[in-house]
Amino acid sequence: MAIDYTRRDRATPPRNLVGHSDPQSALQGKHSQASAQSSRAATQSIQLSTEQRHGSLDQAHRPSLLVVDDQLTKLRPIWHEIEAAVGNQSHAILSAHAAAHPDLTAILLSLFKARESLGEAFRDHLGGGTGFPDSGDGARTANQWISAAHELRHQIEAARVPWTSSGRERLKAEFAHSVRSLTSSFFPTVSELIVTVWKQMDDDGKQATRFYRQENFIRSHLTMPWPPVGPPVSGSADTIVSGLGPLNIFLGTLQATLVYSSTSIRDITITGYDFQQFNVWNRDRRRHMKDSEFHRLDAAAESHVGYPAAFHILYMMMKFASTAGIDEFLQCVEADVHSEQFSEVELPVVVDLDRLGSFLINTPSGIETAVLNLLAALPANQLLIRVFDPEKAGESANFLYGLGEAQEKVIGQSVRTSPRQLDELLQETEEHITFVTQRYLQGEHSSLTDYNNAAGEVAEPYRIIILYDFPAGFSRAGHHDVDQLDRLGRIIQNGPRTGVFTILVSNEMENPGPEPEGADDGTRALLRVTSSVPHLHAGDWLTENCRNKLESAGGGVRLPHTIPAPPVNGLAGTVSEGIIRWIYTPAAPPSDAVARELLDAVKRGISNAEDVVVTPARVFELAAQQERETATTNRTAYLARTPGLDRPETWWQGNSTDDVTAHFGRIGARQTADLMINSETHNYGALIGGRPGSGKSVLIHAVIMSLGVTYSPAELELYLVDFKEGVEFKQYADLGMPQARLVAIEAERDFGLSILVRAQLEYQRRSKLFKGVTGPKGEQPAKISDYRKLTGHALPRYVVIIDEFQQLFTSDDKIAQQAAEVLEDLLRKGRAFGVHIVLASQSLAGMAALGKHVIGLMPVRIALQSNESDSRLILGDDNADAQTLSRAGEGIINCRSGQRDANRRFQAALWSAEARGEILKQLAKRAEHDGFTDNTAVFDGHSDAEVGGLSRATLGQPDTDPKRLDLPLGQPLILDAEPYRAQFKRTAGSNLLIVDEHGAGTLGVLLASLTLRGVPVDLIDYETDHDDWSPVVEDLEYVPGVTVERRRGMRALLEEVAKTVDTRHATDSMREPTRVLVIAGMARARDFDPNSYDDDDPGKILARILTDGPEVGVHVIIWFDNPGGIRKRLGSNHIDECGLRVIGPMGRDDSTQLIDNSDAATLKSGQVIVADVDRSTSVKVRRFGAPPTGWIAGLRHE
Repeated sequence: MAIDYTRRDRATPPRNLVGHSDPQSALQGKHSQASAQSSRAATQSIQLSTEQRHGSLDQAHRPSLLVVDDQLTKLRPIWHEIEAAVGNQSHAILSAHAAAHPDLTAILLSLFKARESLGEAFRDHLGGGTGFPDSGDGARTANQWISAAHELRHQIEAARVPWTSSGRERLKAEFAHSVRSLTSSFFPTVSELIVTVWKQMDDDGKQATRFYRQENFIRSHLTMPWPPVGPPVSGSADTIVSGLGPLNIFLGTLQATLVYSSTSIRDITITGYDFQQFNVWNRDRRRHMKDSEFHRLDAAAESHVGYPAAFHILYMMMKFASTAGIDEFLQCVEADVHSEQFSEVELPVVVDLDRLGSFLINTPSGIETAVLNLLAALPANQLLIRVFDPEKAGESANFLYGLGEAQEKVIGQSVRTSPRQLDELLQETEEHITFVTQRYLQGEHSSLTDYNNAAGEVAEPYRIIILYDFPAGFSRAGHHDVDQLDRLGRIIQNGPRTGVFTILVSNEMENPGPEPEGADDGTRALLRVTSSVPHLHAGDWLTENCRNKLESAGGGVRLPHTIPAPPVNGLAGTVSEGIIRWIYTPAAPPSDAVARELLDAVKRGISNAEDVVVTPARVFELAAQQERETATTNRTAYLARTPGLDRPETWWQGNSTDDVTAHFGRIGARQTADLMINSETHNYGALIGGRPGSGKSVLIHAVIMSLGVTYSPAELELYLVDFKEGVEFKQYADLGMPQARLVAIEAERDFGLSILVRAQLEYQRRSKLFKGVTGPKGEQPAKISDYRKLTGHALPRYVVIIDEFQQLFTSDDKIAQQAAEVLEDLLRKGRAFGVHIVLASQSLAGMAALGKHVIGLMPVRIALQSNESDSRLILGDDNADAQTLSRAGEGIINCRSGQRDANRRFQAALWSAEARGEILKQLAKRAEHDGFTDNTAVFDGHSDAEVGGLSRATLGQPDTDPKRLDLPLGQPLILDAEPYRAQFKRTAGSNLLIVDEHGAGTLGVLLASLTLRGVPVDLIDYETDHDDWSPVVEDLEYVPGVTVERRRGMRALLEEVAKTVDTRHATDSMREPTRVLVIAGMARARDFDPNSYDDDDPGKILARILTDGPEVGVHVIIWFDNPGGIRKRLGSNHIDECGLRVIGPMGRDDSTQLIDNSDAATLKSGQVIVADVDRSTSVKVRRFGAPPTGWIAGLRHE
C-alpha cells in the first residue's frame, strides 16, 4: 500500500470520554474505560527514573560530545530501555487504536435475525414475501429498526388471517406495505450503523492515542545525560579512554516516528443484490470521485488493507444475496494514515567504527564532533587524518587547524586539493592497507584493533580519510573515473579491517536506489561505492541498509522498525502494522570554546606523550620464541643462542662466523626487528636516518647493546664514532665496553676520515692474511667465514658505527673527497673480510661530495621519522614512507636497498642509561674474568688530550741539531697520530705566542719536551696562583737547566738573556746551544708597558730578544690566558716577532687580529689552532691537558 508519510500536526489535548445511551455509544464508552486503564498500566510498567537508576555523570569536566568506554557501558542499558520503550509505546498506541474498534457482530446479527424473523412471520402467516427491498431511504438506528421489526412481527403473528382470499390479500397488502417500508431502510440502517460506529471508533482510537501519548510516555528520559567527550578526568573511575577498541564515536541523534493506518467502510449504499445493478452503482460512484481519491482507494484495495473486516461485513450484508461484486466493493475501503512522532526522546547514535566501517554524510559539520572526539579519546599519535577538499581548498578542515606544531602529526603536511593529490592519497592508502594486511594481520588477527591489542606498545595508528564534496575529484574528461572509484571501493571494503575508515561528505548523493537504465560504467562504479556505505542524511529517514549497519555497529543497540498489527475486535475496520521511521539529526559541531579545549588537549597529549616503550627484555623474549618456533618448524634441535638479559651466563654465546645480528626492536605482535650484518649481498652494511627527536640514538643504543650481550670481544670489535655535540657513546668508554675498541665523542672530520682509513687498512691487512691460507684442496678463503672455517681462528667482525656521518661531507674539500673514496672502497671490498660500516645521520641532504652511487651501496636502510625528501634519500627515490611515521623510535627497516615492498615497520627498544650501565658493568666483569684485558681507546674531540699517553720517546731525546727544534704543540684530530710539532728555526720570528685560557697544558708539555732534550729554560712566572700551572712550576724548580724567576728577578734574567743574544751576535756564534725564554702569565706582567718612553723598560729588552734572539738560537715563548691583555703588555713590534702562535677559543675579532681569520671563534672546548703566520698555515689540534704533579719528573726517570 502506498502510504503518504507526511507528518501531521500534533493532536489537540483529549477531551473527557463520556458514555451514550444507544448501542453505539455504549460500545464506545466501554472501550474508553478499558483503553484508559490499559494505558495507565502501560505507563506504570515502563516509567523509570534515570536519576534513580544511575548517578549523574560529572558534566563539569566534560564537554558534550562522545562517550568513553566505561560510560558507554553505563548508558547502554538506558538506551536499550529507550528502544524498548519506543517499541512498547508504538505497540500500545496501535493496541489502543485497535481496541477502540467495537464488536458489531451482535448488533448486526440482531438486525439480520430481526429482518429474517420478520420475513418468516410474513411468509408463515400471510404467505410469499420474498421480494421485499433491503435498500432505500430512511435509515434508522439499529435499536429503532430492531424494535420496529419485532413490533411488526408481533402484529403479523397476532393478526387474524381472513378465510377469504380477498381478505387475505387485503391484509397481506397492508402488512406488505409496512414490511416493505421497514425493510427498505434495512441496509441504510446497517450502513449508518457502521459509519456511525466507525466514526466514533476512529475518534475514540485517536483520543486513546492522544491520551496515551500525553499521559504515559517516559518523560524521565528527558534528563538522560548526553554522552561526554574529551580527555579522561584524572582520578575518575568512569573515564576510560577509548582507543584500542571499541572505537566509539558520536554521530548525532535519532528520533522515532510511528506510521500506521486504519481502515473503514464509509458511506455504503447498496442499490440491490443484482451484480449488474451493483456494477452500475459502482461505476456511477466512480464518476463522482476525484482521480486522487480513486487511486488511493484502489491502492488500499490492491494491498488488501482492511480486507478481513471488509470481507466479513460484506459477507453478512449479502448473506441472503449474491456474493458477486466483492472485489468492486473492496474499492470502497478507505485507509487513514496516522503519524506519531516521539519528539520527547532522542537516541544518541554512538557506533563502533570497527564495526560501522565507512559512511556517507551530507552535512560537513556533522563529522567535526566525531573526528574531534576520536582525536581526544585515542592515545596521542594513534590517529592520522587525511583530508581531500577539492571545492574549498582545505577550508572544510579548518576545525583541525588549531593544532599548531602538532598539526602535521595529525593531518600530514597539507590538505589535499587537486586530482593529482587525490590519486596520491588513494594510492598511498591502498598500499597502506596492503601493508597492514600482509605485515600485521597475516591471517592471525581479525582487525587492526585485534592486532593492536596483541602488539601493545607497537600499536599501529588508525587512519580516517575524509573526502569532501564527493564525488568531486573522481572524474576524468567529464565522466566519473571508473578506476578511481573502484580504488575507493576497495579502500572502503578492505580499509576498516586495517584501521582505515573513509568518510564521504556529499550534498549530491541521495540514498542509493536501483541502477538507472542506460547507466554508463562511471555511473555504475559510483553507485557501487555509494551502495556500500550507510547514508546519514540530516532530517531524513534511515534506510534499511543504514539501519542495519548502525545496529551491527552499535554494540548490540537495536532500532525497532516494525510493530505487528494488533487484533481488532470488531468487523468495521482494521489497524495495520506499525512502521517506525528513524529520523537522523547530525551532531552539532562543538562550540568554539569546546573545540579549543579539545584541540588543546590533543596538542598537550602529543607534546607530552610518553614515547612508546619497547623493553629490551621483551625483544629478547620474542627473539628466543622465534628461535624455538624455527627449530620446531625445521624439526631441528633447539640450541638457545639468544641471551637472557637477566641471565649473564647466557651472554656471549653468539658466533660471528657467518654474521652478527642485533635484536633492536619489535615488528608487529610477535617478531623482532633485527639488524643482520654479514658478508653477503643484502646485509653487509646499514644506513640509518631520522630527523632530530625521531629516536635515532635510541635505535643505535639498542643495536650496540644487543651486540654487546650476544658476542664476545673475540667475535666482535666495535668502533663507535659520534660527530654531534653529545655524549651518546661516552658511557661505553667510561664503563669499558669490552667489544668497543674505540669510542670517539664529538669527533672532528679529520678523525672520522682516519677511522675510515684505519678500517681500510684493516681489511687490506686481512686480505694479505687470507692469501696466506690454503685449504686441503688448495682453495683460498674468499670471505671471513671461509677463513674461520679453514683455520679455526676466531677472527672478529670489525664493525664501524658512525653517527652524524654527514659531517664528513658538509664541505666539498679534500677530506670529503678522500672520505667518499675510502667509504666506497670499504663498502665494495671490506665486507668479504668482515669489515662493515653502519652510518647514521639526521639528514642526507647537502652532501655533494658523497655520490648517490655510494649511498646506493648500502643494502640495509633504516629510516625513522623523516620528511618526504629525506625519506626518499634514505630509503630510495620511490620510497617516501618514512614521512608517515609518527612517534619516536618508530621506523622502517628495508633490507632490499630501499625497494618499497620490502619495508617493515618496527619500534625500537629503549635501553635507558641506567639499564645500559648495569649491563656494561657486568660485561666488564665478564671480560676481566675471561681474560679480555684490552682497554677501550677514547677520543673526545672537545676535551683536552691526556698527557698520560705521552712518553719520553714521544717528547724527544736530547737535541742533536742546534739549528732545528721540534716541539709538540697539540694532539692531531686523527687516530693513532703522533703529537703535532712546530719547528723553532734559527730565523727571524721563530718565537711562540700562546693565547689560551687553558694554555697551562700546552706550555707544560713544551717545557717537558725542552728539558728532556736538555735545552736550557729561563722561566719568568707571573701565574703563581693558577691551579693547572702550579704543578708544572713545582716540577721545573727541581729540573737541572731550568731557571725560574718571579717578578723581582725578571729584569736581571731579561738582561742576562739579552746579553747572551748580544754576545752571540758579536762573536757570530750561530751554532751555540738553543736557549728558551718563557714568560708565563704575561697578562699580569705590569712591568711591561708598550707605550713607555723609558729606555730601561723591560719591554724594550724583550723586544731586542724577540727580534735578534732566534737567529742565534734564543727563542721566546709567551703565554697569555686571554687576548684582552696582549695590547696592554706588548706592542705590535713584539707581536709581529712571534711567528708561531697557539690560539684557543676566542671571539671573531680577536681571532682575526691574531691569525688573520676567525677560525678560533669556532673552536670547541679542548681545541686550539696552531698557526704559522709567516707561512699563512694553520691546523686545528687538541690541546694538551694540564700535567699532574710529578709528571715531568716521572718522564725524566723513564
